[in-house]
Amino acid sequence: MPDRSDARLRTRARERIQAGKLPRSKPVRTWGGLGSGLPCDLCDLPIQSNEPEFELQLELLAPADPVRFHRECHAIWESVRGESAADGWTSVTHALPALGELVEGRVSLSDNRSVVLTLKWLRDSTTGAILWVNATTMAPLPEGWLPTAWRHHVPQQEGADPQAADPGTPAEPSIPKRA
Repeated sequence: MPDRSDARLRTRARERIQAGKLPRSKPVRTWGGLGSGLPCDLCDLPIQSNEPEFELQLELLAPADPVRFHRECHAIWESVRGESAADGWTSVTHALPALGELVEGRVSLSDNRSVVLTLKWLRDSTTGAILWVNATTMAPLPEGWLPTAWRHHVPQQEGADPQAADPGTPAEPSIPKRA
């Protein structure tokens, strides 16, 4: 029987989100009702007919199997899903993005210097160790470059205003050009 302790379920939620087995994004709709007898997508136990069941609709147009939770499991999933900081950055010591997912990564270079790069992580096929890759060059990060935080990558459309992609970034002052 699966362990239903809060700590174990939080760990399981992180693992399933990272593996893509549970959604990271907010559902389009959340439905509630009495249990259907089907298994909860977090704890794997059936949701009994006398228990509340939450069913997540992830997309409006694409038919997909719904995600089902017990009430407690839904609350834990919501909490884990929202663990990233208010500005969207998540510490790499707290959680990793899904394997191979493109993300913006804050990379520490040394001496209190850092850069933001588009990254993804992979598993080294020989050692199994985590290997961070610069998504632009597809090369591993240089030795000493350590990712410290990440946030979901939103590709910019051509001609888009870069300030619109990150409303938390102060706008650069405009300097009038001489005629």
